[in-house]
Formats: sequence, structure tokens, C-alpha cells
Amino acid sequence: MPASRADITTAGASRHLSRLAKHWAHRFRVERDDDHALVDFGDSRCELTADRDRLAVLVSTASADALPGLEAVVAEHLARVAPDEPLTIDWRRTP
Repeated sequence: MPASRADITTAGASRHLSRLAKHWAHRFRVERDDDHALVDFGDSRCELTADRDRLAVLVSTASADALPGLEAVVAEHLARVAPDEPLTIDWRRTP
């Protein structure tokens, strides 16, 4: 399954994870605890892991063609849940 990862430096990692998981739980299946969330979009998924100063994001999808769009959607929603904090998201494709 094609995948991409980003490690985002932020002091608000847990807060951003919580907000994003709650937002997506209205439309998708979400499994979540304090420092981890898994969002099932059907043919793709987003895994979030928060620690003290970093939010790790792993997205995967059934189609390599869909990966750039999934990265864009996740980045856009992260910007929405953290409007006062510019987040630097550098996606790295994983084999």
C-alpha cells in the first residue's frame, strides 16, 4: 500500500491529534486514545501519533495516484485545527 510520512514539530501535538480525530469521527471510523489515532477513510487511512513536541503522521492508500490528494487533505485539515500555528509538513514517501 503506497504511504507517506511526516514528522511535524509542534508543542500542540496532542491537542491537534485530538481535534483532528474528533473532526473526522463525524464521518469516518476513528480509533483514538491520548497519543494515537487511526482514521479509516475506506480505501485509505491516516495514523497520528503525538509526543511532547512532535506529531507523526502516516497516510496510506490503495492507489499511488491518490497519495498526493490524501497528503493535501490531511495537511489542509491540520491547518484548520491549528490556525494560530503555522505547521511545516514535509511528506516523505515510504517504500
